[in-house]
Amino acid sequence: MNRLILLVKTQGLILKHRVFRLRKGVLFKGSLLGTLALLFIAGYYLFFHRIFSYLDSIEEFPLFFVLGLTERLLGMVFLASFSMLLFSNLLTSIPTLYLSRDLDLLMSCPLKRGNVFFFKWSGSMLNSSYMVLIFSLPIFAAYGRVFEAGVFYYLMLGGIMLLFILTPAAIGGVVSLSLMRFLPAKRIHQLLTSLGVICLVIIVVLIRLLRPEQLWNPGSAENFTNMLNRLTVPSSPYLPSFWATKALLFARSGDYVSLSRYLCFMLAAAVGTIGLLLIIARKIYYEGWASAQESKKKPHRLREGTILDRSIRGVLKRVNPIYRALLIKDIKVFLRDATQWSQLFLLGALIFIYLFNIKNIPLPTPFFRNIVSFGNLGLGGFVLAAVAARFAFPATSVEGKSFWIIHSSPINYRGFLWSKFFLFVIPLLLLAEVLVYSSNLLLKVDRYFMTMSLGTIFLMCVALTGLGVGMGALFPRFEVENYAKIAVGTGGLFYMIVSLVYIAIIVGLEVNPVYLHLSRQLDPHFGGWAYSIPFYGGVVLISALVTWLPMRMGVKALRRYQLS
Repeated sequence: MNRLILLVKTQGLILKHRVFRLRKGVLFKGSLLGTLALLFIAGYYLFFHRIFSYLDSIEEFPLFFVLGLTERLLGMVFLASFSMLLFSNLLTSIPTLYLSRDLDLLMSCPLKRGNVFFFKWSGSMLNSSYMVLIFSLPIFAAYGRVFEAGVFYYLMLGGIMLLFILTPAAIGGVVSLSLMRFLPAKRIHQLLTSLGVICLVIIVVLIRLLRPEQLWNPGSAENFTNMLNRLTVPSSPYLPSFWATKALLFARSGDYVSLSRYLCFMLAAAVGTIGLLLIIARKIYYEGWASAQESKKKPHRLREGTILDRSIRGVLKRVNPIYRALLIKDIKVFLRDATQWSQLFLLGALIFIYLFNIKNIPLPTPFFRNIVSFGNLGLGGFVLAAVAARFAFPATSVEGKSFWIIHSSPINYRGFLWSKFFLFVIPLLLLAEVLVYSSNLLLKVDRYFMTMSLGTIFLMCVALTGLGVGMGALFPRFEVENYAKIAVGTGGLFYMIVSLVYIAIIVGLEVNPVYLHLSRQLDPHFGGWAYSIPFYGGVVLISALVTWLPMRMGVKALRRYQLS
């Protein structure tokens, strides 16, 4: 126990050291993100406060019916939270318990393996649970506020949530231990990541198809109840989510006997699953960890001669052999990393939701449809900037510690960066043009807006890709293992700011030509095409500069880069 406390103190000192050594730029970024997070939580709280207030204000419904609807809503929240906690703990525990860098040091220290396991599992539980708590606690706080819960309710809420997160964390640990005893760590982690993204896509699409905006403006009590009936989910009195729902309801009503009964159920489940976890860990954790170290060192043989491999080589046949090899390498690395390509499913879901929203916007006249089409250019540019931040911006950093091979090879850095550029600009162009063309078809815009939108989004795509690849070379992070962290660093934040400024300038330059076109629809003699040429010329010139200048600066930065 003393050595376990020592591990916790060491972790505390590490966190303290990181906080006091933060630079001003990092503190500013943290303050900005913290403020945005607080605003989001406040809006989230107000949203559910509105829902519970509407439930409480329906005069034609008796009190027991309102309480029943509220219980159903809370049950949904707890069941969804339990499912997310279970999968999140399963996904997080594998890299934490088996792939962390500090495990080699901890396993070689005079520490009990049980202490090492419990320390790493506790960290995994915290990392897996904090986001679910952030999203669920405002809901329960809004419920207590609307239905006038006392101080006792809020005190018990903390205990209920603590017991609630322990059980799925322990179950996730048990499943991870069982899987890792016989299967390689990285393969299991990638498989679970892919399944998680696919499940998230399904959930996002289903929620959008349910049209949850009706909860904010339901129109009538009947519409509201129909909405809740569509949200009906299965439940069982043997699930921890059911016990947590009942415990929360009895904490508000002050039924201490019933509350104690369900708290005992939750406590027994938490203690039982944690005890089972520790017993299994004592038996198989070290063997699974040792097996994971061996599997990490096995060479991975490249599969050549497949249809996909032949197709890629055929398309790149006329490319310089050096850069063809780089492109093929990048494509294969992307396809082999499930955490990378599985995000395309999420991107597809977002595109579906985007087009679904466009289709359901009530636009009675062609004038308003054209205005919305023009506004979509800014929104489409923002989507492109976000996608480029996730894929194009880390393009240089993903070379990782192997960048010394590029650095010491007879490879021109200009060609190196432009090969990265063409690797991403082609799929991004396909995405952007399909998105804009489909949305304009749904809006039924005229030929001018269709042509202008397709041309503008083409220039935006080229510029944002060049900006992303170039700035990624200006702010490389070769030491980062998780590629998702590259885009949320200081360089990634700076890239998004510059991208938004560029998008605003492009949209601003096109306001005048759009105004002239709409005015000519009312008066054919209003203005002429010559007035639009300088503005479109400015769009082309600025887009060319935004493409070329960051790429040039990135090449110079890589030439000056010193390997450590």
